[in-house]
Amino acid sequence: MKLRFFKKLRGSTVVEMMTVVFIIAGIASMIIPNIQRAVSKAKYTGCISNIRNMATSLEQYKNEDHEGKYPDTLVAICPRFIQSVPICPDAKRDTYTTGYEVSSDRKNYTLMCKGHNHADLGLPADMPYFNLQTGGLKE
Repeated sequence: MKLRFFKKLRGSTVVEMMTVVFIIAGIASMIIPNIQRAVSKAKYTGCISNIRNMATSLEQYKNEDHEGKYPDTLVAICPRFIQSVPICPDAKRDTYTTGYEVSSDRKNYTLMCKGHNHADLGLPADMPYFNLQTGGLKE
């Protein structure tokens, strides 16, 4: 009587392996664009947060011994009201200093993320922006 301790092992065929690879590639092709869009939205939300923080700092500057006027440049609010001028999470550089425009009487200002930094979300240039005269943030 012969005992068999080992069964004959059967390997996978090339067709089976290719099927698995194509299924994984199909799933990845559906997921990756959604992840990229979510990352872009998160960066845009960070940019909006930066603009809100700077707007708050500009209000604090105006209300403290500056005769109700806004500064000529954003550097004037650093480091007392905000540690430093932030960088746009998408552009990875300061886009707000060039996007800060104050009126001649220094009673109104516009603050924006200057450039085409959020074009991957289908937004026009210089978005988001905050205009004090119109009363808010345009996203």
